[in-house]
Amino acid sequence: MSVRSIGCFGFKNISLINPRHPWPNKEGINASKHFSSIAKKIKVFDSIEMSIKDSDLVIATSVRKRDFHIPFIKLEDIKKKKFQKLSILFGQENNGLNNEEISHANFITTIPTLGSKSLNLSHSVSIIAYAPKHFSSIAKKIKVFDSIEMSIKDSDLVIATSVRKRDFHIPFIKLEDIKKKKFQKLSILFGQENNGLNNEEISHANFITTIPTLGSKSLNLSHSVSIIAYALTELTLKKEKILKQTQSLKSLEIETFIGFLFNELDKKNFTSVKSKRDKLQISIRNYLKTSNLSQNDLKSVYGITKFLAN
Repeated sequence: MSVRSIGCFGFKNISLINPRHPWPNKEGINASKHFSSIAKKIKVFDSIEMSIKDSDLVIATSVRKRDFHIPFIKLEDIKKKKFQKLSILFGQENNGLNNEEISHANFITTIPTLGSKSLNLSHSVSIIAYAPKHFSSIAKKIKVFDSIEMSIKDSDLVIATSVRKRDFHIPFIKLEDIKKKKFQKLSILFGQENNGLNNEEISHANFITTIPTLGSKSLNLSHSVSIIAYALTELTLKKEKILKQTQSLKSLEIETFIGFLFNELDKKNFTSVKSKRDKLQISIRNYLKTSNLSQNDLKSVYGITKFLAN
């Protein structure tokens, strides 16, 4: 699997140091698919020293802090270094690199993860093989928000991902049907790794989508993101055709109206029970998100509500 990752991102040379299983072997070469030519040229060494002897830049991968002072380098900064031959050191699946192995490196790099958790070896190889050419431009554009409302305020189509059935009526949409929708800006909502999206979070969506799995089991978050991103590839490639001018309601317009409505309801002491208030807010948001109201429709409702409030 790592051979395929290496090949997909333009690398050609892999070295194994004291592998557990003899190399070459048929199973490993078959798993490399279209990159069997790389697999067949893999070199086996008895030591790191021998495998990196011609390299003038060696970078070790590790998620753990170390006691000795080898400088850290960000993935996106690797491409700024001058070198003739670069070697990236990966440890074993279970234990990673030990201190002696890392001591051979000029720099240490890591993949930023929540809680500094370690990834599977094959995933790490994929990301680091991808990173020097592409990763930094994406990472630099990541935005952090305090709420879903703020993150989707300019979106006129919001789709939540969930494998569980929900109690309220937000229509389901198949992944392949998303491309049929007209919108200016699309947002896809993913929940946390352990719990997914809760009902309040899902209430911000116009549709719910899911990845069909055996027994409706949930996937890891990273796998879900990968599959949905892949499913939307055609949509992205046809962006100019799909992003037509529409009058669909943007999330900010809906949230502004809900804020005004509940401000007026609070003035009238409509309900002092928070759970009832929250449930009502979810229901109204759900209706506005799924009813295909136009901007003119909302303006009419807004005007009537303001008149009644006065």
